Amino acid sequence: MEKPQSNLQIIEKVTITDITEEGKGVGRSEGRVLFVVGALPGDVVNARVLKKRKNYIEADIQSFIQNSPNRITPPCRHTSVCGGCKWQAWAYPAQMAQKESYAREQLERLGQVSGLTYLPLSGADAPFAYRNKMEFSFTDARWLYPEEMYRENLNRNALGFHVPGRFDKIFHVEECLLMAPEHNAIRNRLHALAEQEHLSYFNPRSQTGYLRNVFIRNNRKGEWMITLVVGEPRREPAEKILDALCDAFPFITSAGYTINTKRNDSIADLEVTHYKGKPYLEEHLGSFRFRISPQSFFQTNATQAEKLYEVVKEFAGLTGNEILYDLYSGIGSIGIYLSGGAKKIVGLEYVEQATKDAAVNASENGITQAVFYAGDLKDLLKPELFAKEGSPDTIVADPPRSGMHPDVIEQIKQSGAHTLVYVSCNVATQARDLALLGPVYRPVLSQAVDMFPQTGHLENVVKLIRHN
Repeated sequence: MEKPQSNLQIIEKVTITDITEEGKGVGRSEGRVLFVVGALPGDVVNARVLKKRKNYIEADIQSFIQNSPNRITPPCRHTSVCGGCKWQAWAYPAQMAQKESYAREQLERLGQVSGLTYLPLSGADAPFAYRNKMEFSFTDARWLYPEEMYRENLNRNALGFHVPGRFDKIFHVEECLLMAPEHNAIRNRLHALAEQEHLSYFNPRSQTGYLRNVFIRNNRKGEWMITLVVGEPRREPAEKILDALCDAFPFITSAGYTINTKRNDSIADLEVTHYKGKPYLEEHLGSFRFRISPQSFFQTNATQAEKLYEVVKEFAGLTGNEILYDLYSGIGSIGIYLSGGAKKIVGLEYVEQATKDAAVNASENGITQAVFYAGDLKDLLKPELFAKEGSPDTIVADPPRSGMHPDVIEQIKQSGAHTLVYVSCNVATQARDLALLGPVYRPVLSQAVDMFPQTGHLENVVKLIRHN
């Protein structure tokens, strides 16, 4: 479909050969890289220039000359404005092939690794309805579509997602395809109840308004958790809303709320008031069960997490005699999953509540050889800890997207561990860290797991062994 004409430059017949993690097609023009919003490998487009930089050009699609053979019609009604599923116009087999290629390219170019054996990417059986947690935001100044711009008396309240690149603009979500359908019913009923009760919606600029965010989680047993975030220290309206939701949806088995008067949306440092049902959800991975509290991190795709942990287990190759250090351990899921082969497990995690959950999870799974510490890993992973708990034979690290702190890398290098299994949701920072580990550890195996279909994100696992 052609876009309205403008005085912006049009670059004709651009062949798209690659795609970025953020979903921008990659071509070339005038000796520069061209990033085209919405374009896919195999597309040939006329591109409308938005910005010119020294080494690259940003553009969008003015018109299509030829569609990629892997282009499909996106099933989501919000695809034109939502930035969450930027690859959903791309057939899933093509997505998997791209991710596998991307992981290898990043490791070899940024990590300067060679001689690494790459195992085939483990794809998802369900490329939609796979997430077990989503966060939605309230706003009293929702994003307006072009046809709404000049209408009067519009209701600007919305419950949905941020428009990409805009902290202050949220578009209303009627349906999201990434979770099971029940979450759409919960979210839409929550919006209707809030309107019915005339509760104020949050404004991120003025930092005013009662309803701020909602976290919706579920497990594979069909149980759901609701955590409502409000911006004022009034409890009664939140409890009334949760009562109504629990009455309407008996499968909500855990409900709570927290009061956030800060300027950021994080609730990791806030107290969550448990209001109804159980204070946690329970999920099974393999033969192990895990308690998930409102503030705990848990893999958002449980089915793929089992595949991921099987890769980690195989790469770790534990025999029952090893001391395993589980870095960035969260609620202990990886360490517990590998516990059958470990003589001892030492988990290190930044979030204190997650560490408490890990201890409970270990106990409930009958694991007695695990200990967990909360704190900054660069302060925890020290020779003093090795002296107290024993030096690691094997280390599993699953850091955040930013990768590992240099101090943590140095302590790993000095730990004496023979095997390191590095799990990453950002192959670029993983590759950077592999280069830093290179003088001591040699990568030998790599496998990508597609935890996040319809997006450019993936998990990648690399096995490293200490040089002789």
